[in-house]
Amino acid sequence: MQFCVYWQIGGEYYPDKYWMDFGGKILGWWATAVSRMACGILREDLVFMDGPFALELLNCGNVDAVEFKAKNTSIRGVIGLNVLASEIFGCIQTTRAKLQESNVGAEDRENLAAA
Repeated sequence: MQFCVYWQIGGEYYPDKYWMDFGGKILGWWATAVSRMACGILREDLVFMDGPFALELLNCGNVDAVEFKAKNTSIRGVIGLNVLASEIFGCIQTTRAKLQESNVGAEDRENLAAA
């Protein structure tokens, strides 16, 4: 199931404010990537299913913060790993609730429940 999903970084949107993608899939991938970073993995990509878009994450020398860079753009910065994880898991919970409320996306709800 596709719905609007993007990163808002400052006043910029990546890949686009109205980007449509398979959120039930990619949110699960992003949760796994952030969990791996918390376990000490040095680099992960938060990829979108459609298009050549990804947010590259690099360990900043500790597990408390990561550097991010939106591929093929000048968007970059540093974010606390806990803040990033909280945002992703918050989106997962909101998405699961909306899908349940609408009684759609059973497969997506299962994928997100496993994240």
